[in-house]
Amino acid sequence: MAEIPKISLLNPLSVEMKPVEDERLKCQGVMVLQNNGRAVVPLKLTLTQSNHLEADMFYLDRDKTTTVTYRLEPGQTLRQVVNCLTPPIFECSRITGQMPVTAQVQVTLATSAQVKLPPITTTTFTARLSPNFFSVPASLTMASDSPQVCQVYNSGPQPYSFQATATIGFYVQPTVFTAQPRQTVTLTVTSMGRSFRKGTLTLHASELHSKSSGKLYTVHLQGTGSYSVSNSASATPQNSRPTSPTSPSGSIAEGGLQLACTHKELVWGGCSLQKRVVKSCSLKNQNSHREKLRLSLSGPHNCFKILAQKKTMESEMLVSLQPMEKYEVSVVMLAASPGPKWGHLTISRLNQPQDKKVLLLYAFGGKALVNIEGVMTDPEHHMWLYLDPDTLCSTFILTNTGDYTAFFKICEGMSATTVGGGLSVSPPEQILERGHSVSVDINLSVTTERLEYLLAQSSQKAICITRLTVTSGDESTRQRLSQLSRVQPKLAEKLFQLNQLPATPIPDLDRLGDPTDCAETLWLEDVSEWTIGVLVERSALEAQRLDTTVKFVDLATTVLHG
Repeated sequence: MAEIPKISLLNPLSVEMKPVEDERLKCQGVMVLQNNGRAVVPLKLTLTQSNHLEADMFYLDRDKTTTVTYRLEPGQTLRQVVNCLTPPIFECSRITGQMPVTAQVQVTLATSAQVKLPPITTTTFTARLSPNFFSVPASLTMASDSPQVCQVYNSGPQPYSFQATATIGFYVQPTVFTAQPRQTVTLTVTSMGRSFRKGTLTLHASELHSKSSGKLYTVHLQGTGSYSVSNSASATPQNSRPTSPTSPSGSIAEGGLQLACTHKELVWGGCSLQKRVVKSCSLKNQNSHREKLRLSLSGPHNCFKILAQKKTMESEMLVSLQPMEKYEVSVVMLAASPGPKWGHLTISRLNQPQDKKVLLLYAFGGKALVNIEGVMTDPEHHMWLYLDPDTLCSTFILTNTGDYTAFFKICEGMSATTVGGGLSVSPPEQILERGHSVSVDINLSVTTERLEYLLAQSSQKAICITRLTVTSGDESTRQRLSQLSRVQPKLAEKLFQLNQLPATPIPDLDRLGDPTDCAETLWLEDVSEWTIGVLVERSALEAQRLDTTVKFVDLATTVLHG
């Protein structure tokens, strides 16, 4: 009879990778496996990195592969090296620390059969990107021949050399400079000429060559020239939507701002760091005259940008709307650090800034991503978990591969174990930090009455004894929904079980004034639910019934002969 593979994992489920000496942008970790059985076991190791990472960072050994196979002899120990290139983070504030990135190495039996086998074990590896440590302004606006100051702050531990280049029409001085650790370098930027113009200031650091960082910092420049905001058609930025044709009267709206908007606020759930997430609203000019509008962002966080017509990101934009014309405004959320983010989008008349509408912006930097391993998936994508026929136990693994804290809650649905219960789940709920894994143990405790009940339910070879519902998502969103549930009875009922989890308060989370009507959106975007059918072989239950009978007879015999 074939032996069940006995492979032991000799390292923790979560491994914090360490920097490699003399290789500043590389981290390394080790996975250790041991064959405790008496047979040769063919193993396949598969590496999967977090899906929100744009560049390939993790690989096995030094040949940049993500899949390897081995034949592990009885008693043999395998040490698998996992490497990670840790390029600089694209954008970093003065207080942002190193950002974690994660990958999983999954161990399965190596087979030529086209079937998806459940993993034997899984390890999560966490490395940390190296921040660039540079703070630069997002944009600068200047009048003609009136220089504007651009400050570059290096909060890192080492100096970097930069080359500064401005587009035609702008002049920057100096063009070459070195940013010393924890010092600010001041550049002077001047707009040349007397017309409205837009451009960019590019700061190129020769030491930063990673695909992730792009090795460039870009500052958007706007020269106001000598145009008058009240009568110059050239005042529309070239990166915004082209100006609408002038109305027959050629007049601009006066009186109150009659502007309809589909939203009062834009709300984001958890947003992966360094990844753009876009929300939109629609404007409509309900006035009988043309409206010239200024769209501008404000707030303590430099993570919101207006998406212009040419897909550039701006802090300010000009728009002209004909009577009854509509215009879609898209706002990008791009967080460099975790935590609550808030701000304002102000829409005002170009020549009358007191006539305005203000949209509130609420978001959270950092997103959890919970993966489930150790279950089988059928062609219809249903999840199933088989209990071991000898122990009536099984295990699956939940891993948070995102960049913020997650939660999970496991509940038992309608099942054949209603009579006498008997199924235990440990742990049934938990707060799961980023880069961490937890092993969930499932155990069926059987009595004679319960055995008979289960066997009477079905004549199939495999009996579905219950269905588990796994609810998981962003811990930040769970706490935001919990705040909303205090004033929304239906939501409170839905969140009752999730609200029982222990919570560590998130600083400034109450600054996000989420409206009650965004609860459904937050739930759909940030909370996931899986259903797992728990199966046990009929023969295993029959064997348990037989084992119970034999033990009873032996005990009776012992008493009779005592």
